[in-house]
Amino acid sequence: MDEEIVKLEGFIIFYKYENADTGYKIALFKIDDNLQERVITIVGYFPKFNKEDRLFVVGNFIKHPRYGMQLEVTEINVMLPTEEKMIVRFLSSSKFNKIGKSTASKIYKELGNDCISILINSPETYDILISKKIINSKQATSLQNGLSDYDYTSSSIQMLIKHGFSMKNIMKIESVYKDKIDVVLQANPYQIVIDIDGIGFKTIDKLALSLGMELTDKRRIKAAILYSLQNTCHSRGDTYISYLLLKRGLYQLVTVEDDFFDDCLNELIEEKYIILEDNRYYHYLLYKAEIDIANKLYPYLIRDIHVDFEDNLDDIIHEIEQEDGITYTIEQINSLKEALKHGLFIITGGPGTGKTTILDALIKIYKKGYRNELSISLLAPTGRASKRMSMLANHYACTIHRFLKWDLHSNTFVKNENNPVKTDIIIIDEFSMVDTILFASLLKGVTGVSQIILIGDDGQLPSVGAGNLLYDLLSIPHIPSLKLTKIFRQAKGSSIIKLAHDIRYNQLTDDYKFKDDIRFYNIKNTEISDRIISIIKVAINQGFDIDEIQVIIPVYAAIAGIDNMNQTIQDFVNPKSIDKPEIRVGHQLFRLYDRVLQLKNQPEDDIYNGDIGHIIDINKENETITVNFDGNIVEYNKNMYTNLTLAYAISVHKSQGSEFEIVIMGAFKEYGSMFNKKLIYTAVSRAKKLLIILGNLETFIKCSKAEDKTTRNTTLKLRILDLLNPNITN
Repeated sequence: MDEEIVKLEGFIIFYKYENADTGYKIALFKIDDNLQERVITIVGYFPKFNKEDRLFVVGNFIKHPRYGMQLEVTEINVMLPTEEKMIVRFLSSSKFNKIGKSTASKIYKELGNDCISILINSPETYDILISKKIINSKQATSLQNGLSDYDYTSSSIQMLIKHGFSMKNIMKIESVYKDKIDVVLQANPYQIVIDIDGIGFKTIDKLALSLGMELTDKRRIKAAILYSLQNTCHSRGDTYISYLLLKRGLYQLVTVEDDFFDDCLNELIEEKYIILEDNRYYHYLLYKAEIDIANKLYPYLIRDIHVDFEDNLDDIIHEIEQEDGITYTIEQINSLKEALKHGLFIITGGPGTGKTTILDALIKIYKKGYRNELSISLLAPTGRASKRMSMLANHYACTIHRFLKWDLHSNTFVKNENNPVKTDIIIIDEFSMVDTILFASLLKGVTGVSQIILIGDDGQLPSVGAGNLLYDLLSIPHIPSLKLTKIFRQAKGSSIIKLAHDIRYNQLTDDYKFKDDIRFYNIKNTEISDRIISIIKVAINQGFDIDEIQVIIPVYAAIAGIDNMNQTIQDFVNPKSIDKPEIRVGHQLFRLYDRVLQLKNQPEDDIYNGDIGHIIDINKENETITVNFDGNIVEYNKNMYTNLTLAYAISVHKSQGSEFEIVIMGAFKEYGSMFNKKLIYTAVSRAKKLLIILGNLETFIKCSKAEDKTTRNTTLKLRILDLLNPNITN
């Protein structure tokens, strides 16, 4: 709202914090309103100004839970001095070497109130000032250099702002190009799409066309091709695509003749932005990631490990059994011994097969065998998965992003090949969710690692991003792995686990009998809302908390979709009240006490994609939402609202890595082809005590047998086999 937008004039007097990579800053701002001078804190993405620069700032006040009121900057620019006092002060500042107050006064008297604009826009003025002996050649150079920087701040950045660029993206651009933004914008604005991740083609296209770029400019088409390649690979999960798919994706962005498309594509290949290999088209980042994974994993594939405590291993295992009151099976003991022998080892299995038992035993063996002198890093792809891993293994675990110190604003890792993390053992859980780019970053960001153990369920959905790592690695015979199939939790009477395994191994029949902790209700999709509310009522009356009940649905926009279910459940469990403030964000309404899901990683707040929390405060005046994530309190301003969504109903992908006491899932034809075996298996295996399925029985049985026919195009297996081939044949 206009009345909530704050416009101030003043000066930055001190920078409290600055991220050189992203441009994010926290600064003390001295307000100059001719009535009083006071200092406030401003935050946001903006260039570094001199203390002499008089600034015009636009923003919104936000209340930080720890640091109090701050002005979040949405626009900032240097104001041209137009009064004698300010002009003399500006020209005699440290920004211009060799220009004192006396010289500055002479310049003003010669050029008047518009002298700054004249100096910027009329280079011939310097010759006039020199001829009149007001300045010398060195002073002229000092003025030109200083005003060049000044003009850059007031023109290039302001132009980006006027074209709808956020300060965050402007600072991304500034961090890459420094003082050459104007050069890039004049030469080729589309270079920004190629060089900077997270700034889309359409955003740059709008700017470039407004600057006079032709629709058929080769630079435009090349940027569109590269952007299309990256987007298509991500949406399909491929690390490469075909010529036809690349062209099809491009035509959704721009119109171009076939011959011209080929010319532009060939230039991108020559420039190595696109890698062509055996009719496969790779974005150079995905190509490099596959190469890096293969090369980094190779030493582990040929490494045999002989632990120092090998002779005492049986005694250590027996000691763990006595301490934990557990007796490992012969299969489990042999599995533990096998896992300790290899540089890379993979453990897979469905729910209840003992993956956690093996993990826990391995950690205890390492600790006892090496007397706690070994560094063990437990990692997972999501926040909830890492918390669950930490709890079950009784050992600290974190996300891969947190481990590598991911920076949200620059989308880069602080820990990398030039600044790696030193650790001895890496164990990754829920590995099926890890994509190619992330795994490559991890392997490049560590040093001193002697062993990598990957744990996952190959029956679950693959990663959201490009790649199919678990499947690819398991398909390489040379890589040792353990597939757990025996159900241990079945002894507790879990028919949920049996159902999951029956789905996994194609044992569902048309007359399949659901029993014990599974309920199936044949209903129409129009009946799902009423039925879910009835189930929630019964569960709450039986002593379950609403947070123990999770609705899992594969699609958002449908009668029985996530959006409708979230609204239905919200109205029942957290109805509208004058005592509950609420804020509408797009199609969603957030209300005090709502359960919400985090959609993006926010490492600076220790919150990650998939974390679930509760709204504990909504401040409509400051437009902030405060969420409690299991004791971690995080405040969201209006620019961060899109990081949240209601969590009464969530997607199957978002549920991965988590378990819930009661799971309610839909099974309707309207879910389409994505409602298949892997998706159903993943959803079913999220339930711990009770699984309730609502929908059509025939659809559920049929889709539980339907294999996902889409094949992810990757070449990681091929690259690893090429490296292993001499050793395999020998």
